Amino acid sequence: MAAAASPDAKTPARLALATAVLNVSTRVHVGSDDAVAECAPRAVSVGAELLLSCPAEEDDARFRTLVALAQIAADGGAECKSLAKDLGLGDVAEALRVSGGSERVRDAAGDLKLAMSR
Repeated sequence: MAAAASPDAKTPARLALATAVLNVSTRVHVGSDDAVAECAPRAVSVGAELLLSCPAEEDDARFRTLVALAQIAADGGAECKSLAKDLGLGDVAEALRVSGGSERVRDAAGDLKLAMSR
């Protein structure tokens, strides 16, 4: 997964990874079981790496990743929220909220910031 989050990854690979992280976040939202509890922190880590390496013109991947990270921060428990904070996602979310490109990316970044603050 980390190769798809690297700066040299192709757009379809980053979009596929963003979609996978979004799928994990949906599962976290629906309800937690042991498999989800194991995957959620890894999804936060991979999502953070993807968000930091994703070029601004890849709006879809950025948006999906932000939505996923906000959902996991809201529903994934204290471990996921703490990991997101440790990875500096609050600062990344604030920077994207202010100047993140499209309106939907800025809104999703605001949602992530809000989810991390609760």
